[in-house]
Amino acid sequence: MLTFYLSFILAISGLAFNPTSQLNESEARLVLIAAGWDPAVHDQAIDVLYCESSGFPARVGDGGNSLGLFQIQWTPTTWPGWRYAPGFESFHNVNLVNPIDNALIARLIYEQHGWDPWTCKPS
Repeated sequence: MLTFYLSFILAISGLAFNPTSQLNESEARLVLIAAGWDPAVHDQAIDVLYCESSGFPARVGDGGNSLGLFQIQWTPTTWPGWRYAPGFESFHNVNLVNPIDNALIARLIYEQHGWDPWTCKPS
């Protein structure tokens, strides 16, 4: 429901995201806002997002194990993945190609673990 509400807000603001198109910085910031990121870490999140996916919502990495803007390992083969981590139970069916869903899950990971889970770190 939250994703629907946030997507609705973006839709009425005139923004539509194509998962195969690169987000510019303004669009990436709107995604962070919609996903509830603290504005104090927006610059850091933008650094990580562009390093991980170059801003492409449909980016797939790590042999298909990492998905979306923040390259979240949802169901990798070497460990259960964030999908099964404590606190993520209500997000099992999230669409990580959706930039808002991806940024929301990334925010939850960041709030629990900082930038440690990401290969890319903020500059």
